Amino acid sequence: MIVTDMLAEVFGYDKYADVTAEYAIRGTYCDLATKLDGTVQALVEVKAIGLEVKDQHVKQAVDYAANQGVDWVVLTNGTHWRIYNVVFGKPIDQELVIDIEICSLNPKNAADLESLYLFCKEGGRSQS
Repeated sequence: MIVTDMLAEVFGYDKYADVTAEYAIRGTYCDLATKLDGTVQALVEVKAIGLEVKDQHVKQAVDYAANQGVDWVVLTNGTHWRIYNVVFGKPIDQELVIDIEICSLNPKNAADLESLYLFCKEGGRSQS
């Protein structure tokens, strides 16, 4: 719920139209999916807030994304957010694009604001 609220209140997604919980993928479920104009933009793998976000956690979401043809995966525990671009090759891989800790962002730092913007709904539109 916290991540869904952040996607809505911080990143500008409509939590009823743009965020889907328990997104079904071939008999399994990804925690969340964000949509732009009805099309899945990113799959979001959510870990417990006290759990450290690790590279191994993203593998499951990347596998889901590869099965759905989705280019972006987000891994978060609510405070630590990572965006990965799915690389469709043999084998399927991922590239870490952004890695931010929300609590340590400086609102006066242009680089921090730019990174945060890429998580936003409007930032996602500019990447499409």
